[in-house]
Amino acid sequence: MLSPIKRFFPSSILQTRSMVIKLCQCQNSIQISYPPSVQIEKLTIQELLKPSSNMKNICDITAQSFGDPSYRMNDAIVQSTHIYLARIKSRYIGYLMVDFEFGLSVYNEESLIYPILGCIDPTWKRKGIMRFIVGHFVRDIQQYQQQNSRKVLVWFTTVTPYMIRTVQDFYINIQPGDDEYGSYDPKYVPVIEQIQSKMNWKVDHDHSRNGNRHPFIQYGILKNTSYNNEELERIQKVISNPKYRVNLFHRFQLDPQKGDRILYLAEPTNKKLEFVPDSQQNI
Repeated sequence: MLSPIKRFFPSSILQTRSMVIKLCQCQNSIQISYPPSVQIEKLTIQELLKPSSNMKNICDITAQSFGDPSYRMNDAIVQSTHIYLARIKSRYIGYLMVDFEFGLSVYNEESLIYPILGCIDPTWKRKGIMRFIVGHFVRDIQQYQQQNSRKVLVWFTTVTPYMIRTVQDFYINIQPGDDEYGSYDPKYVPVIEQIQSKMNWKVDHDHSRNGNRHPFIQYGILKNTSYNNEELERIQKVISNPKYRVNLFHRFQLDPQKGDRILYLAEPTNKKLEFVPDSQQNI
């Protein structure tokens, strides 16, 4: 018998289209305006792998951010159950791989969902594509929660504040906090330990900067993942930008090339996500 999550997240094509997103937050909703140019398509990983041309397109996108994308891609494909794809006509320009059946829960109350790997074609970066994809991902989770009366907790890792700034308005109760100390609820520490065990991470505390330790800081967990120079420069540019509050990223001196990451836990927003077409934004 299929699990509730398997029944709820079948393969589907989401007909909402977009490229550039302008976000307007209302009291009870988040309105996302978009041009009718880009389709969001949701597939199972098995469906993605059927046409070889799909994987070539996805690998080409990934290779433009990672020095050698093969390890990270293979790892993500093995772990993922579904993929959200942004495309213009027959060409994919971005994606997000997700594991809807991670297999852990928070004290048997909140199921964990893991968005594993997302990339955008450099031509379309800084145009809101990842926000657009994540918006559909979060809307699916909201619908699942409503239909199954069960809460969901999303967890993911990142090495740059750009990612958390990109999606933070889609989530609430984000752990750790964005204050100087990275405050967090201690009840989530055992959850982090379970994630570490399931992912077989060996956290490298020996190279923790200045002796700093924090349960959400994961040193050296992705040493086999290397970014290319262009992506490293982009990450550094974001961290150095004074408009971003990057307390944790500065305090713990994360090094992308050494596999350092921050682990985040968050609940999906309870605001309604509304996708509003805007022909003036069309490509």
